[in-house]
Amino acid sequence: MKHLQAARGKMSAGQYQEAFDLIVDQEVQSLSALLKKIECMVDIGFIIRDERILRYGLYLLEKHGSEVLEVEDLAPVYFLNLANQYINMVTLSSYNNEYFGYYEGTELIRAREFYEKALSYGNITGEIAVSVHLGLARALSIGGRGAEALEHYQAAVKLNPDLREALLEKAQLMIEYAGINSENSRIIMKEAWHLSFLTEEMAVRDAIDDQQELEIRGKIRELVPDRSFLESEEEYPQHSIVTNSEEEHRFTMFTLRHNLYLNLCGFCRKCDCAVGDQLRLRSSSLTIRTNQKKRFTSLAVCYSRLNELYRVGRYFLTREEAGGKPEDYTDPGDPKTGLTGFESGSIEYYFLREAYLHGWDLWDSVKDYLATYWDKEVRPEETLYQMLHSNGKIRDEWKKKSPSFHAVYDLFMDCFQGRRKYLKDTYLILKRPLKGGHSISFNAEDLKKRGIELYKIQRSVILYLGIMHERNEFQNQNWIFPRPLYNFFMSGKELKDK
Repeated sequence: MKHLQAARGKMSAGQYQEAFDLIVDQEVQSLSALLKKIECMVDIGFIIRDERILRYGLYLLEKHGSEVLEVEDLAPVYFLNLANQYINMVTLSSYNNEYFGYYEGTELIRAREFYEKALSYGNITGEIAVSVHLGLARALSIGGRGAEALEHYQAAVKLNPDLREALLEKAQLMIEYAGINSENSRIIMKEAWHLSFLTEEMAVRDAIDDQQELEIRGKIRELVPDRSFLESEEEYPQHSIVTNSEEEHRFTMFTLRHNLYLNLCGFCRKCDCAVGDQLRLRSSSLTIRTNQKKRFTSLAVCYSRLNELYRVGRYFLTREEAGGKPEDYTDPGDPKTGLTGFESGSIEYYFLREAYLHGWDLWDSVKDYLATYWDKEVRPEETLYQMLHSNGKIRDEWKKKSPSFHAVYDLFMDCFQGRRKYLKDTYLILKRPLKGGHSISFNAEDLKKRGIELYKIQRSVILYLGIMHERNEFQNQNWIFPRPLYNFFMSGKELKDK
């Protein structure tokens, strides 16, 4: 352990290269010493901006992962550290490439996966859970997926209401994404305004003077000139749901329970906005310029159609919960192929199957919207994948498009050939019956889970398409990415020398 102590002494004196030379070839005899060596490696690699050192530290951490995971309750913090250091890799690489977080960010993808892996453990503690939600929120934000990041900022704040950095970043994102919520943007701005004063009190208490609250209020004043509205202290309306029938109530509750409503305001739950599906393109959008009225009309038609198709599929998802007398159906197959002999199933399964097929076909409507938005000529038979790629690689004309477009691309590719490829495989299985005439390949519960997951992704896609329009991303090509930096940490009674 002496070489590790010496290395720490060098690091505290600012001699990071010398510290690395001391420990790089030294063998360690315990898990605790191994983790301390990796801690030094990854921190040195980032501080001296040497990607090779940071990558070597990551290699050691993953190579010895099985040893670390043998320690009880250490898995969440292990995956949190892995994710944090992959975010540091993104940060290093993005210094020389502004668009790293978009298409070259394999590390960013892995970081998100490790954060989600950490969340999957039931034994995750409050402090670690806060760090995971905060890290995942930042990773999503770097990749242009701010609408999803808001939900994780909210989760972090719920666990730790005094977390100033999470409150500030949440307020900044609320301001950015309020535009899509045209009916409720003022309410969202008002909450961000009040958050800025709350975090200012925290800053005074902790003797912090970074002026971030003043910057937030300055942005809000530019967007909401009515200062009296911002400063008023009236109560927020309480969240309530008014329905006209039992079926409508069941549909509404299903939509809310699974986070499938379209309204972006749903993350705050301080108003009635969470119930609605009020997404639409506004004629007052800055995107409309001279000779662009026809384009706006076409966009509005594409967007309205996409919203409507999404709601239809979402209705199919809820129909399977209708209950009542059990009914059977026989899938007739595709009359064009003359397929017969399909196995019978329940009417609930039929609705789930139709909902899933319908949900995957929404990608065709996404293709139509993107083609209209970017004025691209697309053949009717061309798929979304073909439109975005040439010989398996992303087309050059898409490389420096907007953050919201890249969020859509990220979500699509994750389903098409990424870690959620099973969603595409499910679609192909349901679309084409298996040999022997069997059309039922999943039990209803599994198919329902996959269907809900698919519609959550499509909800995010619809949000990003609207945000892309409302923020006028057709014109702006300059984007600033956050630069998070994480130190390695592994501590606690679990790390006794072995």
